[in-house]
Amino acid sequence: MKEASGSGGSNGDGKESHPEFSFFNVAELHEKLKVKFSNILLVTADEAGSRNKLLFLKNETREYTLMNISFADLLNHSPKLVMVNKFALLSLDAVHSWRYDFITLDNLFPGWDNKQVVLGRNYRKMFYLKIQS
Repeated sequence: MKEASGSGGSNGDGKESHPEFSFFNVAELHEKLKVKFSNILLVTADEAGSRNKLLFLKNETREYTLMNISFADLLNHSPKLVMVNKFALLSLDAVHSWRYDFITLDNLFPGWDNKQVVLGRNYRKMFYLKIQS
């Protein structure tokens, strides 16, 4: 992700602050879309091309296809995102509950009643650490 924007840099206490937003290439719009990292709820790998990611945002009723972006880039810029399996990032704001290998999401969009995401075995420890902090 080359176009990080917003208020990044050091915040004076030695910790690196995260940018507030960035611009992403979006397939459906054929232009760049400004995305606030705090508005990201769910990011999944696109089945058609693994370099692209499907993005679900707060207060939006549609998904966007971000082009040529990695999960690592998104994780580096958003402290609320956590990788829950090999194919998905999830915001802690979207978690309603979890049990064993399934995370139930809040009813964020029409048709998302009891939507679940699989919590992968290799990602449990990081999820538990983030959810408890």
